[in-house]
Amino acid sequence: MFIFTFSGTAVLLGLGGLCLAVGVSIILLRRWLGLRSAVAERHAAFTFTRPLHRLSLCVALAAAFICLNWTQYAPQPTAYLVGGMEKDNLIEVDIPITTTPPPPPPPPPPPVIEPVVATDVDTVVFQNMAPEPNEPVIAPAPAAISAPTPPALPPPPPPEEVIAPPIPFAERMPVYSSACFELKDAERKLCSDRALLSFVQARAYYPALARENGVEGTVVIAFTVEKDGTVSDIQAVRGVPAGCTEAALKAVRAIQTEGEKFLPGRQGGLPVRVRFNLPVKFSLE
Repeated sequence: MFIFTFSGTAVLLGLGGLCLAVGVSIILLRRWLGLRSAVAERHAAFTFTRPLHRLSLCVALAAAFICLNWTQYAPQPTAYLVGGMEKDNLIEVDIPITTTPPPPPPPPPPPVIEPVVATDVDTVVFQNMAPEPNEPVIAPAPAAISAPTPPALPPPPPPEEVIAPPIPFAERMPVYSSACFELKDAERKLCSDRALLSFVQARAYYPALARENGVEGTVVIAFTVEKDGTVSDIQAVRGVPAGCTEAALKAVRAIQTEGEKFLPGRQGGLPVRVRFNLPVKFSLE
């Protein structure tokens, strides 16, 4: 396979020569035909259409071949041989002479140890402390060892009082108001209930919101009467909206600050805790 390479100048010269050859060929072809009339020239032109097309194709292929084989040469690097350098351009380097270090100094002589002359030492006379063969050996009496006094133990804590849960009924129920303490069973209970209800109702105000909206009902307040007659654990078991429940709780809590103490209930002759349920009725009638 042949590889053709052309420079830029060769490509331009080749294209110019190709154009010149085509022009000369066309002129020579017209003279060779020798047609004088226009009809004959037109007829001759159509007659040689195929050869002209083939000639144009050959010219185009030749131009493409020349252009594709155009090669641009890059400048080649210049190589220098080290051996070809001139003697004057060489750099001379002076290598210093290695000197031998001096020998180390000799070691110092060992120290001379002088003997110490012994001086006069006082003589110590040792006394024989060994016991005689027949001498009895009496051991010294041991010192009295006093036993340490143990620290006093702290007193035991008092036993915690077990608080029994309140009971709903007792042999003798708690009584409110000192005016009812000396009455009999039925009369005492009736007097206590009236005094307690009158005390609570005197302090239970009707809320304005409940009055305006016509809210009525009965609030049930539960509380515990302790062994000393005080009241504790006040809760609302059943409530009424519009502020009625809060008003009833406030009236029952007033027993702790404004009311009298209960006479505690008794079971088997001993005071016991009793759970009470007190209804507070709110009615617009």
